[in-house]
Amino acid sequence: MKIYPIFASFLMLCLLMAKTGMAQMENVAVFGSPMSDISDNFKKAAYQFGTILGKEKKTLVYDGSTNGLPASVLKGVVKEKARVIGVTTQPISDETCPLNHECRQGISVLTATSNEQKLKMFETADVIVIMAGSWETLSVFADFTSLVEQKEQPKKPVIFLNTNHYWDDFQYQTDEMKRQHILTEKQSNYIAFVEKPRDVLPAALKIQKTINKEKTP
Repeated sequence: MKIYPIFASFLMLCLLMAKTGMAQMENVAVFGSPMSDISDNFKKAAYQFGTILGKEKKTLVYDGSTNGLPASVLKGVVKEKARVIGVTTQPISDETCPLNHECRQGISVLTATSNEQKLKMFETADVIVIMAGSWETLSVFADFTSLVEQKEQPKKPVIFLNTNHYWDDFQYQTDEMKRQHILTEKQSNYIAFVEKPRDVLPAALKIQKTINKEKTP
């Protein structure tokens, strides 16, 4: 008779996963500075996030950067023997991937331009993670949010990994836009800022639950 409560608990867990979108959050795209001389603190956080993705058996959607933060995430993912989808503008080779053999074990998608690359990463990802970066990294965020506004991309969790408070000013500006009624809650409820790599996936899960509620008639 004791099996019934256990089975009921298992069934409830399955239903909760389906309801919250846990099963939908498999592919995680990362964007960030590709600079090789970026501070080690940022690289360590990126590597740690990569190991978390690997342990959670998530798939990394990777832009082929040979250095910097995306490459650090890749190393963490590969360490845990998780899956990689490389979306690049040139074939993966010894020159275009710091872990060439491991990259070849995943899936490689070749695009003609950097804009096509970005769009393919958006389409492939279930979650978008933005790490420290410059104008190019911010343009990724601007492009995705614009596509969402134009209903050319569905809402997906966008998480800023705010290592060393890098994105504090941008977070403040986002909050100020809300306070001034320039940005509505519905326009921004898929965006979050977290300080620790371990908080990225829980934040994405919470957002996915909100997105799913919006889809419910």
